[in-house]
Amino acid sequence: MSRAVKSDPTVRLNSRPRLYADESILGYLLKAAGANDARTTTEVAARAGIQLRWLPSLATVPTKLRALPTLLGQPADALLRATYWPAKGGKTVNFLGHQIGHQFVTTEHRRYCPACLKENGRHRAVWDLSISTACVEHGRQLQSRCPKCEGKLGWTRGSSTRCHCGGNLLRAKANKVLASDLVGLRQLQAILTGGRLPKGVPDVSVATLMDLCLQLGALATGMSRRPRPIRMLERGMVTHLLVNAGWQVCQDWPRGIHALFEQLQQGAGGRNGRYGIVKSFGRLSDWMVDRTVAPETQRVVREALEDYLDADETIRFRTRKVSRNRTGKLVTLTQAKKRLNRSVVRVGAVLKKHKLVEAWDGGGSGAAILVQAAVVERLRGELEGLVDRKGARRILRVSRMGLAKAEMVGWLWKSAGSGPAAELFGRPSWKADGLESLVDLFCRACGANRPPDRRVRLSDAISSGRFAKVDFEPKSLPRHLNSAWVDEKSKGLARIVLNVDRLVQRPQPSGGALTIPEAAIVLKVKQEVAYHLCRQGLLKTHCELGVNGQLVSSAEMKRFRETYVFPSQLGLDAGRHRGWAATKLMATGCKPVSGPGVDGGRQFVFRRTEKLERVLKLHAPV
Repeated sequence: MSRAVKSDPTVRLNSRPRLYADESILGYLLKAAGANDARTTTEVAARAGIQLRWLPSLATVPTKLRALPTLLGQPADALLRATYWPAKGGKTVNFLGHQIGHQFVTTEHRRYCPACLKENGRHRAVWDLSISTACVEHGRQLQSRCPKCEGKLGWTRGSSTRCHCGGNLLRAKANKVLASDLVGLRQLQAILTGGRLPKGVPDVSVATLMDLCLQLGALATGMSRRPRPIRMLERGMVTHLLVNAGWQVCQDWPRGIHALFEQLQQGAGGRNGRYGIVKSFGRLSDWMVDRTVAPETQRVVREALEDYLDADETIRFRTRKVSRNRTGKLVTLTQAKKRLNRSVVRVGAVLKKHKLVEAWDGGGSGAAILVQAAVVERLRGELEGLVDRKGARRILRVSRMGLAKAEMVGWLWKSAGSGPAAELFGRPSWKADGLESLVDLFCRACGANRPPDRRVRLSDAISSGRFAKVDFEPKSLPRHLNSAWVDEKSKGLARIVLNVDRLVQRPQPSGGALTIPEAAIVLKVKQEVAYHLCRQGLLKTHCELGVNGQLVSSAEMKRFRETYVFPSQLGLDAGRHRGWAATKLMATGCKPVSGPGVDGGRQFVFRRTEKLERVLKLHAPV
């Protein structure tokens, strides 16, 4: 049983003219409409079931061409080649088998050469290029208006050679263009229609070459803005002159673009600034960072500019933002600042003070400040080996007080930073390897083979000074190292373990007196609260001979507890929050003797009175 074949309802046109390789789809529809006596090209498209509100969209949407091969009797590949369908991303479009920038093709209005129409009677695709403002074969400007009605030509009505008003397009008069002004446009059109890239031009894609010709032509002719070919075409500007100037730059690569750089430098005297890329090359600096310029085009020009700058060392230093990061003998002050990670003011002052600057005019004439690259690398290495107080404490494993004591007794003077690197560091510094050498020196001086029974680490001893009822003075370290032991598992001064029995016994307070920190622990408050009570006289202290610091006797501790009370502790004992008791007491008229808003204390303190006892008894939990 044979399977039924679905027939195509589309009927071919009676007259199917030939589709040439250099012809556009819109021009071919005009020719087909005229050959079949159709009033409009949209009528021809409607026979294939294509409904268009704007006919030029047919040239950029390939999906609308599905029924046209049958209607026109042409291969689908040939019709697809005649369209300008966009590539993925929409930044490039197909043009006769090449991918070029979308800004180089426009189909909003129809343009033509009267002489070409008279010879072959078809619309050439190269006329749809936005940079084509003249015919390269006849040397005449392209026309976009009817010689009879002077209206702009479209794609809907008329034919290839006549306007919808009946005007003969072959009778239009076009201005003559010099052949020397069409060299660049002629070469680009030859490449697009099947030619090869000539020798001497940069080895890039056709799209990049076209963009180079346009952009470099704008720089060469002194155009103040970035060229926009479609907008320039709408304003009637002669775009082929820019393309021709850009082609002259590209045809002898890279000597041509180097000549352009020299041309731009000739106008440096009239620009603002002392030196740099803006002073030397003008608008080229903005063009290099313009995001609307194709990245590939910028890359090609940047590489050429880097080669040009590297040929002249003085120019390369003045335009360091675009030159390659090469390891030369000299670097600028800004490059030195980046390598040293310090401000340019500090780097310049330190290098000048120590006479490390190779060239510095000092008169503000704009000459580059140069420094030996080897000097910068040496200072960079020294900076990486310096540490501040925090880094020194991390290496020695001591507290702030311990580091201050070690610095006071002279342990750290050999490892202290000095010279230009220390001045660039900008704060007290030490060499990291010097601190590690100090620890190794102490470890080698230790004489004990086993850990002592009663021991303390040197890092703790130098940080606190008081432990286990004994005193330790850093000056007495040499006589204690013979009985010290080295713990290889630890780091810094914590590796050295001292013998507590060899240290000096600390005098003890008499009568069970407590230090202020110890009294704070007994009262269940912070140390700063206890010190505040002592300063206000609520908690009285005394001193004893041979004992450092103020002491609180046991009798004074008993008196304070009987006389004063902390409402925060009362709230916690009652299962409430800390501020509960203070709120109740102050609401009934009880006033605190210390606390926030009274004398600047952190905790409220109330004097025990009969009224206070009644309030507490009244609100006591059941």
